[in-house]
Amino acid sequence: MSLVKSIFPALPLPASQHHSYRSFLGLTCLMQISTRTEDFIIDTLELRSDMYILNESLTDPAIVKVFHGADSDIEWLQKDFGLYVVNMFDTHQAARLLNLGRHSLDHLLKLYCSVESNKQYQLADWRIRPLPEEMLSYARDDTHYLLYIYDKMRLALWERGNEQPAQLQVVWQRSRDICLKKFIKPIFTDESYLDLYRKQKKHLNTQQLTAFQLLFAWRDKTARREDESYGYVLPNHMMLKIAEELPKEPQGIIACCNPVPPLVRQQINEMHLLIQQAREMPLLKSEVAAGVRKSGPLPNPERLENVLFGPHDCSHTPSDGYPLTPTSGPAAVQARGLLPAGEEEEALLDTRCLIATAVITLFNEPSAEENGKRPLTVAQKKAQNIMESFENPFRMVSNGCVC
Repeated sequence: MSLVKSIFPALPLPASQHHSYRSFLGLTCLMQISTRTEDFIIDTLELRSDMYILNESLTDPAIVKVFHGADSDIEWLQKDFGLYVVNMFDTHQAARLLNLGRHSLDHLLKLYCSVESNKQYQLADWRIRPLPEEMLSYARDDTHYLLYIYDKMRLALWERGNEQPAQLQVVWQRSRDICLKKFIKPIFTDESYLDLYRKQKKHLNTQQLTAFQLLFAWRDKTARREDESYGYVLPNHMMLKIAEELPKEPQGIIACCNPVPPLVRQQINEMHLLIQQAREMPLLKSEVAAGVRKSGPLPNPERLENVLFGPHDCSHTPSDGYPLTPTSGPAAVQARGLLPAGEEEEALLDTRCLIATAVITLFNEPSAEENGKRPLTVAQKKAQNIMESFENPFRMVSNGCVC
């Protein structure tokens, strides 16, 4: 209760040390709160059931809460303790608006406080108890200087805005938007693997993509059951390597992992069965079989602002009024389905090319059909024979006859 009494009249600064490698959803192991005069370090593992007491201060609009990079902190506080934050100032957002180049807390400590931070314990396991004195000192430094940085950044934003609150209001608004974030528990679906597949920018065939899907589902199930992170069960790059190689033997799966995750070694036989199942799939292009590129209406390539592509432009179609190729109906669907996604767009563009044949021209020449309807004059026959002689040098003209 002494902590709550101390932060009511002051400007508190909460921060937390989060552990996510050996937990599926992660857990907050430590919370640091600094006021103008005191620093507090809270063991959230020990006091987890009592953390709700801080909601009264954290949601008090009369108290400014200063965070740095609060995007994850806001969700962690909600998930682990049911804590919410009102009236928060994020120094990370202020650093972005001030164009400081680097926006990390390390850079702000060096810039405003001339303090070199020690990141030796940044990735430490904060679940261990008791915490060494060095780790406690590191946790304290995360919040000890931030109120001073907050004061300096407010002044810089005020001066940058020509002593007008516009710049400060932008930071307050961005910080407010972060406070409105809500934690959403990750949900597994049959298509969850597609998001990760697209991010990898790899082209897998149906067997490889099936293996990737099966391994993704196995990893999610194992991570939830064992309460471990995806990175601990099977990192993304290892999972993709196994899917690409499709090893025939369990030792091949082991060879794709360096170092070998413990749960992979324990469940290597189950993973091998998944790879065998994927190898039995027919070999097709992954984009077609897996539906990565979902079928749908292609974008219209016509540009309406161009007069050549006006709605009354008759040059898009032949003179008989019928389109060159069907653009709708079963025939069109079948024609498009036979082509890959990229070629379908090209084919559609080709069929919609501008037909540049003029209906009436100044130097119009009679067509072959028109020539066949009426007999040629003597002069026209001579001209025709002369033209044919140029085309075939072995043909000679003699007395108006071809010999």
